[in-house]
Amino acid sequence: PVLGQEKQEYFDPGPQLRRFLRSRAITKLMRKRATDYFITGNAWCRFILSRDRSRIALIQHADSSTVRSQVMKKQSKRVENFYVCANWMQPSFRKSSQTQERADNANVRMYPAFREEEPGRFLQSLHQSRLYWTGKPYYGTQPWHSGHEWLTYGTQMPIWMRSNIQKAMNIKYH
Repeated sequence: PVLGQEKQEYFDPGPQLRRFLRSRAITKLMRKRATDYFITGNAWCRFILSRDRSRIALIQHADSSTVRSQVMKKQSKRVENFYVCANWMQPSFRKSSQTQERADNANVRMYPAFREEEPGRFLQSLHQSRLYWTGKPYYGTQPWHSGHEWLTYGTQMPIWMRSNIQKAMNIKYH
């Protein structure tokens, strides 16, 4: 133990949760979420509850490049829904007035936002993890994004300096 602090007890989650955390599926999910979080500052996962809504039956990764946020509601100041589409260049939305055949061609799917205060409210929901960034209420931004131009400039400086040293002419008498 560290001086001045009490010894902390080891938390045992139990065999069922330990088996879940060591599974290949959760390892794959966490790697995908970590990659999305590093590159975009956002990570989404889809929670699918059991029929009786007493437990989470499945957790799936949602690629951050395919998810868009709905505009926040003024009263609640929160995003109520997320939209998932594999091809945002050509989205087709499902409308309630369409026939079932035409509705099946829709490639945009709406999911309600996961609510921590009501986890069993929806059978399927999306949960967003993001970095808070001032002035960006919908999506996170990685801190290194602001330095991207400096990274490009910084890699060009050594090339310029080496070229200047090799091709420069030192005039002895001036």
